[in-house]
Amino acid sequence: MGHLWIPAATIVSACVLAGSAATFASAAAEGAAGATLQAPARDTPAARAGTAVIRGVVVDGTTGAPLRRAAVSLLIQHPDGEGARAVATTADADGRFEFTRVPAAKVQVTASRAGYFDYNNVFDDEPQDPEWQPIAAGQRIDGVRIALFRGGVIAGRITDEFGEPAVGVEVEVLRRERSASGLTVRTTSMFLTPTADDTGAFRVWGLPPGDYLVGARPNRFIVSPGDDGAPPRDGYAATYYPGVSTLTEAQAVRVAPGRESAGVAFSLRRVRLASMSGTVLLPAGISGRAVNIGVGLVAPERVDGFVTRGVRADEAGRFELSRLAPGAYQVTARYVQAQGGVQYYGTSTVDVAGSDIDGVVVPMGAGTLVRGRVVSESGTPIGVPVMVSLVNAGNARTPVPSPARSYSDGSFRLEGAFGRMHVRAVEARMLPEASDPALARRGLLDVTPVTRPLSTWFVKSVTVDGRDVTDLPVEFAGSEMTVTVTMTNRASVVRGTVTWNRTARGRRPAVVIFPADEARWDRPTRWVATSEVNENGRFDVRGLPPAARYLAAAVEGAGRVVLARPEVLAAIRPFATPLQIDEGGAHELSLTAMPRPRQ
Repeated sequence: MGHLWIPAATIVSACVLAGSAATFASAAAEGAAGATLQAPARDTPAARAGTAVIRGVVVDGTTGAPLRRAAVSLLIQHPDGEGARAVATTADADGRFEFTRVPAAKVQVTASRAGYFDYNNVFDDEPQDPEWQPIAAGQRIDGVRIALFRGGVIAGRITDEFGEPAVGVEVEVLRRERSASGLTVRTTSMFLTPTADDTGAFRVWGLPPGDYLVGARPNRFIVSPGDDGAPPRDGYAATYYPGVSTLTEAQAVRVAPGRESAGVAFSLRRVRLASMSGTVLLPAGISGRAVNIGVGLVAPERVDGFVTRGVRADEAGRFELSRLAPGAYQVTARYVQAQGGVQYYGTSTVDVAGSDIDGVVVPMGAGTLVRGRVVSESGTPIGVPVMVSLVNAGNARTPVPSPARSYSDGSFRLEGAFGRMHVRAVEARMLPEASDPALARRGLLDVTPVTRPLSTWFVKSVTVDGRDVTDLPVEFAGSEMTVTVTMTNRASVVRGTVTWNRTARGRRPAVVIFPADEARWDRPTRWVATSEVNENGRFDVRGLPPAARYLAAAVEGAGRVVLARPEVLAAIRPFATPLQIDEGGAHELSLTAMPRPRQ
């Protein structure tokens, strides 16, 4: 297949971006209305210094027609590999673009246009994820071809219980994802929130292919008070296609590229609304007016959280909310001192069933103070700084303290830990080319492709009071807890070569190594590692825990983030190469890249 073509001798990767970049392109094009474009659009030469040139064209991947006014960006990787800067331009009337004065570096060329979607968030065949490719000083690259694909559409109509149009109702579209623990949903990012028009009709466009749940959020309007001055007691609950009240009952709508999924019609559920009032139990010396209160429907299927609304308490901590549809709600209260001191947090779950509820109590307390040490297997400091961080377990949304860097004696301190969290640690190494000390704080959950070859210490175990919690969530409760992070410099190394199709349409693969036990796939996990493949076909993965049953695979055109997803691992598992990783062992592999499988 392959809709993206670049001359083999001078490959520059391309990807599809969506959203704000397309808006920028439209604005830039409108600002230049009336001008005749005699040559390909150019970037601003003053944006950077260099001598290389990149030219190309943006086309519709299905029809091959040029996409005029598409937004095109050149990403130029920083020397340390930990970031990039972008230069933007707009394609001309023939879809052509040009970048001049490009410095010698690794680059990506990306493009976007309204109505075309971002394949970075999709696990499918075409087009593939972008690659960083080197460009030399003075090099001229012609014939870059970026194929964008028109997104799918969900169209339908929302009515009330009488079949009348539900005018102005906000429409929410959630993408269904599969993880090792089951199906979850995530809100789809959109530039504008879609709403039903005066006929109740709605249309959501530019969607990547996949399964979606469609919902209506009717209680987000400003409601006029009734004759008694109080808000109406009847209203509508959040409703999902085909007219149900929970995500587990909702019916998925399948979206295909460039196709319209019409006829998604459903009626809102009329319910009795209720009010909730209560009190936040404030810490000593804290005013209720300084506390932020959020109320959200409890939806375990959601991985992105769902805040129904926020409210402020009065001086004494009293609060009140009205027009709540039936359901289970989580009430959270949060306070952070202006100077970054101790954070206070509390939560309560309340079931609302149509009757007013009074006397809700939300206790607040200080988070756990986490003291710890980072040591070697012999129990002595390892001699290099380590960044230690906490990550919420599951779909929890409790506050997360700022990461801490270990001192020379190996000690570290984290303030304000709440609930169930995983402990993560990585060697905090300053990159040789880096001048910004902040670079040492990046990549707290993983060792990046740049820092991986530089790192010498990896986590061997994490213990709390002698209990091994390396791969388990820790329940942070009480005023103080002691954590010991043991690091090893006898880390495993898996390296080797990858063979793949190096023709003009061949895409450089990425490598993933993962355990056969799928219970260890869910993120965050230290058991799954990915690696880029360099120009010579080499890859390098370090620091995986020893185990007898690992699998390795190289996949063409798959980005590292996408490749680590549980649904992707499940698809490639039958074709992966088994291997055993020994502690401190060096393992050499020869892999043949497989095509990126369909979802």
